[in-house]
Amino acid sequence: MKDGTSAGGSWPVMITPFNTDKSIDWSSLDNLIEWYIEAGSSGLFAVCQSSEMFYLNEEERLSLSKYVVTRVANRVPVIATGTFSEIIDEQAEFIKKIYETGVVAVIVLTNHLAKQDESESVWISNAQQLVEKTENIPIGLYECPLPYKRLVPSETTQWVVSTNRFFWTKDTSEDINQIQKKLAISADSNLCLYNAHTASLLQSLQAGAYGFSGIAANFYPNLFSWLCENWQTNPELSQELQSFLTWGQKTVDHKYVSSAKQYLVMNNIIKESVCRNQNFTFSTTEIDDLKLLCDKAEGWIKRLGLITLMQSEY
Repeated sequence: MKDGTSAGGSWPVMITPFNTDKSIDWSSLDNLIEWYIEAGSSGLFAVCQSSEMFYLNEEERLSLSKYVVTRVANRVPVIATGTFSEIIDEQAEFIKKIYETGVVAVIVLTNHLAKQDESESVWISNAQQLVEKTENIPIGLYECPLPYKRLVPSETTQWVVSTNRFFWTKDTSEDINQIQKKLAISADSNLCLYNAHTASLLQSLQAGAYGFSGIAANFYPNLFSWLCENWQTNPELSQELQSFLTWGQKTVDHKYVSSAKQYLVMNNIIKESVCRNQNFTFSTTEIDDLKLLCDKAEGWIKRLGLITLMQSEY
């Protein structure tokens, strides 16, 4: 595909580093981008929930997207979210603006196309309007948990595929049966499904998913890249790695996104653990849990012959 979303592999949902005054720390962002790419990431999802996108203003969202695209310099494809209004015309306008920053596709939040109590027919009608108003811009879907989680059922996926306008989708159902149904519907179409659920990742890859786009790639992206690339040629080790990734998710989830920033500071990737949307502190026990996760991840990284976090030059 010309838009690059069929690259497969691991697509981290990018963190936005902040300075102590909560302005964007562009220097740390440089380090983070290089770290993701060095880890073998196939693409980057900028301006997403992990980026604290709801706490960025419009100018910051555009600047962040443009900065990431420029820094990446075509080494991997970049995508970004483009729907923050409930008004279709305003959604279409911002999609055009963020596409101009150089991303290969603009991501639509599924929960911004219909209210929680509205039917799938309303969702499809609004999505159709958005498709028509965004010309030929490649678009994708993200089942974002906020402000409410709206999953795209298999029946609606059939409509999505029929438009030939959706190229990327992030599934957050955590339901391998639903993923398998969507993959069967989207087979041989433009739509590339990326699983956000760590525990079902290997199963979804075996079922035909293109790759991973979940929060744990902000801790050890090279392990997810390895699994996406090697699950077929090294199935036994892949299953063992999957077990570790599933085990580690409890620590990843705890106080996320702050946990990810704490982890990245510990490993000298970013300077500060400041968030705009959270003010968490971490106890000694919680820090020890992050250190244990890091130690075990380092063991896996060395076992697989990959570059370790502490070896990173960034």
